Amino acid sequence: MNKKTLISEALLLVVTSIWGMAFIFQDIAMKYLEPFSFNVVRSFVGSLFLLIVALIVAAFRKHKGIAKPNRGKDLIIGSVLIGIATGIAMAMQQIGIKLEGAGKSGFITSLYIIFVPILGIFLKKKCPPVVIIAVMLALTGVYLINVSDGDWGFSFSEGTWYLLGCSFTYAIQILLIDHYSPKCDSIELTCGEFFIAGLLEIPFMFIFESPTISGFTSCIWPILFCGIASTGIAYTLQVYCQKNVPVTIASLLMSTESTFSVLFSLIFLHSVYEWQQLVGCFVVLVAVILSQIPTKKLSQIIET
Repeated sequence: MNKKTLISEALLLVVTSIWGMAFIFQDIAMKYLEPFSFNVVRSFVGSLFLLIVALIVAAFRKHKGIAKPNRGKDLIIGSVLIGIATGIAMAMQQIGIKLEGAGKSGFITSLYIIFVPILGIFLKKKCPPVVIIAVMLALTGVYLINVSDGDWGFSFSEGTWYLLGCSFTYAIQILLIDHYSPKCDSIELTCGEFFIAGLLEIPFMFIFESPTISGFTSCIWPILFCGIASTGIAYTLQVYCQKNVPVTIASLLMSTESTFSVLFSLIFLHSVYEWQQLVGCFVVLVAVILSQIPTKKLSQIIET
């Protein structure tokens, strides 16, 4: 392993820790703002930050004589489709965080890594047997997260359904990014994505919520963290790191986001979890990691 790969893998852990911390700020934000209001301003802050980054990169390219990236219909269509998926996923996630808290939300959201290969079946992509095992483990973990000690009846809370919907929609978003990112500049595509996501949620903000200036000002730090650190800085680092790290390893490292969300909720929010919920979180983490191990590699591990 060369030095650049090692540094990139370490930076990917920094990225996932930022995303895990974002769940904490999203949880705190719900004390001052309602879900749509927070998402609108967060999206626009992130889009503005990425616009500035894109302009700086464009100026650098011009200075070095590097060709301009594609800015045709693929960028527009990709921004709209991915932005719609992102806006829907963010809305369901924020509602889920408000109902369930940061830690559980992080683990249930991480199921998108399992939904991706399942949805890939409809795109005529093969689904390895290991993914089926991972799905069964994930469902077991989600069940344990949502039962109370002494009451083992099968029922999902309202927040869980929102988070599962969020996870499923993020899987669609990932597949859309997989299709459009090779055709467009990544930073410009994401800038457009979050601009569309913010526009999408504006009507819902005014129909279902009553945003106030005082609410936004009281929530300035969560807005800045989620807009700049989580959307802008973490995304930029992710793009850089994935150039130097194999996609399977990168996905595996990024799946630790859910672990950071629970860890930070215990440290900063003093969240309390029952034993079966912690076991459920661990099972979901195992399922997520298992889904990222190639079938041949898994066979080698079992044989040894």
